[in-house]
Amino acid sequence: MERISAPESVKALMTDVNRRMSERLAGHRAVQPHAQTIAESQAVFPTLEDALAAPVEALIVDKAKQTRFRDYYNAVGHAVDDLKLRASAGDPVARELYPDAWALFGDMAIKDELAGAGLARGMEARKILSEATRVDAPHLTRER
Repeated sequence: MERISAPESVKALMTDVNRRMSERLAGHRAVQPHAQTIAESQAVFPTLEDALAAPVEALIVDKAKQTRFRDYYNAVGHAVDDLKLRASAGDPVARELYPDAWALFGDMAIKDELAGAGLARGMEARKILSEATRVDAPHLTRER
């Protein structure tokens, strides 16, 4: 929550929704050994041509899109917090809107964590020693 500019009530709401969504995220939060990552890597890009054909977006995280999404997540948090306060004060419209807003906020919490976890996993993959022997590389020199 350090990297979110929001009132403490919104941060508390984000923390609460993250806690509530933890069961749905349990599998995604599991630590994966490097050996498993290596094994899974064998199933992607079966050839050099496949690897070269992959769009850059498939290999890296788009920081602009992730930042924009987090800003929307933050804004929805502000709206949910406002609806909660208005509903508590007896506003019938806020009471009606609150459940759907909360559901949207929960879905955004999951997507935000999945995006962050994807980035973290990518950084972790960079720690794995690259070994040429794990791939079938084409012969790149011409016979003379």
